[in-house]
Amino acid sequence: MASAEGRDGVIRFVLRRVAGGLYVEREELPRKGTRTSIAVEFPNRVCFERWCNDDPCRFTHPLLHQRIRRYADELWAFDA
Repeated sequence: MASAEGRDGVIRFVLRRVAGGLYVEREELPRKGTRTSIAVEFPNRVCFERWCNDDPCRFTHPLLHQRIRRYADELWAFDA
């Protein structure tokens, strides 16, 4: 699990390697407003990288974004 806290709230990611690829949960917990949670399974690295590069946390929490990418690379390495 990787998370970051900012003035607007908390964002969390959970990544797991599964038989069909990579399972990712993304959860936003704002200080005010509605909690948002999504779960996605990516069949390959290319699909995950495309999604990850489009995620707004790339700009709002760049260190979290890097951690997620590195951890995903470690999980994809199990295919090798």
